[in-house]
Parts: sequence; C-alpha cells; structure tokens
Amino acid sequence: MLIAQVLGNYSLGGADLLRRAMGKKKAEEMAKQKEIFLKGAKENKLDLKKAEGVFDLMEMFAAYGFNKSHSAAYALVAYHTAYLKAHFPVEFMAALLTEDMENTDKVIKNISEVRSMGIEVLPPDINASDRSFTVHDKQIRFGLGAVKGVGAAALESIIEIRQEEPYESLQDFCERVDLRKVNKKVLEALVKCGAYDSLNGKRAQFSGRRFRRKRLPGRNRFSEPRRLFLTGAMDTASCPRWTSGPRTCCSPLRRRRSDSISPAIRWPGTARPSSVSPPVTPPGFQSAQIKKMSRSAVSFPGSRS
Repeated sequence: MLIAQVLGNYSLGGADLLRRAMGKKKAEEMAKQKEIFLKGAKENKLDLKKAEGVFDLMEMFAAYGFNKSHSAAYALVAYHTAYLKAHFPVEFMAALLTEDMENTDKVIKNISEVRSMGIEVLPPDINASDRSFTVHDKQIRFGLGAVKGVGAAALESIIEIRQEEPYESLQDFCERVDLRKVNKKVLEALVKCGAYDSLNGKRAQFSGRRFRRKRLPGRNRFSEPRRLFLTGAMDTASCPRWTSGPRTCCSPLRRRRSDSISPAIRWPGTARPSSVSPPVTPPGFQSAQIKKMSRSAVSFPGSRS
C-alpha cells in the first residue's frame, strides 16, 4: 500500500482497493489498477518500464505474501509459547487452563497434559481457589470458574466476602453470602465438587443437609434480606463416605453425553474394583439423581468424600 501511494499517487482508500484486488486475484480488476498505477507513475515522472516491473512484482508477491506473513506470525507465537512452557511450565499451564476453562473437553485434555508433566492440580477449595486457575508452590489450584453451575456474579461475591475473613464452616458461608447472587444450585454445585472439603466435613454430610432461607429474629425485609441456614444434624460417625460412583459423577468437570470415564484422564484413587459392591447412596442424594448426572473425567486424590 505504501508503494502504491509513493509511486502511483494512490490515496489511502485507493491503496486499500488495490490490496483487495490483489487478494482476490481478479484479472479485470488488476488490469484497471495497473492503468491507474502507471498513470500515477507517469505523473511522478518515473520510468514506465520500471514502474510496470514494480507492479508485476507486487502482483507476484500477492500470490504468496498472505501465507508467508501468517506463517511468520504463527512461528513467532509458537516460539514464544514453547519458551514459556519450557521455562515456566506451571504458570503457563495455569494460564492455559484458565483460557479454556469454559470448555470442559479442553480442560480435561489440559489437566491430562499437566499430569504428564509431573505437576499436581489441587482440588477446588472455597477459601483458597480463585475464579481462575492459580499457582501455589509449584502446584495449580483448580479455579472455581471451571465448576459447572457456578456463575461469575456468584464467584465475585464469594471471593469479595472471603477477603474479610475466611469461611469457617458451611453454616458460616451460608450466613455471609449474598443470596441474590449465590443460590441453592450454586451451593450444591460447590458441595458436590468438593469445594467445602477443607471445612471439617465430607461431601456426603454436606449433601445430606437442607438449605432453607429465613430472616434473623427481629429483622424485616426492609432492614435485612433473608439468609440461608442449614437444617439437619451433621453426624460424622454415622454418615457413610461416598464411594467412587457418587464422587466421580459430582466432580467439578462433568461430561454430558458420556457414561464412561477414560482411563487416560482418571485421577489416582478414583477407580472402583469390579469386586466391590455398588456404592452406598449418601443421605439426601437419590439414586435417580445419580443416574441423571453424567460421570466426570476429573476427580482429585486425597479429597474427602
């Protein structure tokens, strides 16, 4: 475009039309543009034979220049990413997981790649996880933004309140969160993915509780909105642990159209031997719900169920 402006007296708009004509490779349009180019070169008192040779070189370059420019740009991007992955593998993979966290299949593939690199992915934690995947002591903490059923507005509210003081229990969490943003479905999704496992409990216990909205005594709807409270006792001794069935189908990443879990992307400790009896259904978790929920390709070793 600059050559056309300097040699052929093209305007910026005219030079862009020349670029388009070269890209489309239309013979009739190129013939018209060549006449305009030579006319401008004549006005600049340039040698017409040399001007015609320059135009032919421009036309020839247009045949491969687009591919050449793109290949050079992609080669530079590939070099940069390869350097970052080689020298900063944990940070690079955390950024990659964050970039693709809306796509479950890509997250599963990337976590499998992280495992093959010897990097541990820590499970989601209500007090430690951010919206994105983050780096903690050369390990990657699972981002809450990748948990299905948890929206951005709910996460912003949860993280903002957490900055004042960490959540001490599930009851403490329910009393402090903004119910206009964090509803029952969000709580259930966080329970089932194990985000509350660090709050001295098991997922089977939390799943067996019931969430009810009510106001504190002496408060009305104008002074304070309803708060969420838990009902039902948490009996640690009598509450059975979830086996691999309920655990895997309630992991943070769920496949919608698959009833199987690929062995290549299964986390250690989640496989159930064929000799083991079917899993015990936890309190409050109906078998019909388990059948409707598809199994996950990711769960975490050492997480309490």
